Amino acid sequence: MRRRVAKLWRLCRARHKHHSFATRRLIDWYRAGLDVGQELPKLATYLGHVDVNHTYWYIEAVPELLQLATERLSGCKRGHRPRGEQ
Repeated sequence: MRRRVAKLWRLCRARHKHHSFATRRLIDWYRAGLDVGQELPKLATYLGHVDVNHTYWYIEAVPELLQLATERLSGCKRGHRPRGEQ
């Protein structure tokens, strides 16, 4: 029983690292003014996902990320484009 619990604990910690890593990358990309939609396939590949839709499950809705995404969306509505978009 102890081995099983220890194995599950290690698996949960590894998953948590994937979630934190994916979320942090998006925050970094927003701050750098990159087009997050263009960058997501890179993140998916890095995490070993064949389909980018599997990567969305790793992204956490943390306040900082939501704020940055909202600011980007508001800027696009006013006609501003993030760096790298045409």
